[in-house]
Amino acid sequence: KVVAAGNDAVCDSKEIEYTETSGSDTKTKLCLTYNVVEGDCITLSTQSSTPDSKAVCSTKTGDENTVKVLLVDGASADDSKCPDGTVYAVAATSRNTLICFGANG
Repeated sequence: KVVAAGNDAVCDSKEIEYTETSGSDTKTKLCLTYNVVEGDCITLSTQSSTPDSKAVCSTKTGDENTVKVLLVDGASADDSKCPDGTVYAVAATSRNTLICFGANG
């Protein structure tokens, strides 16, 4: 999801920065983050050149690359608010947002 756009956009360290260019001219800079709600599942990429992607949640265990969204908080970046079972958190302080991920299954 796009959380900021424009040539002067400043991305949080937890966001992905994407810049569209044409020749030597910068067209648009976008700051991207997860577009998720509680209960969604994400497969975390093991390669930097491949983005994370939405996945089907399953009850099988042992797939540590697929995580479930446990909490989405648009009013806090305090990762101490993540519930028990959180294995990975994205706390974007400049946007004051928090996404907590737990095991899938």
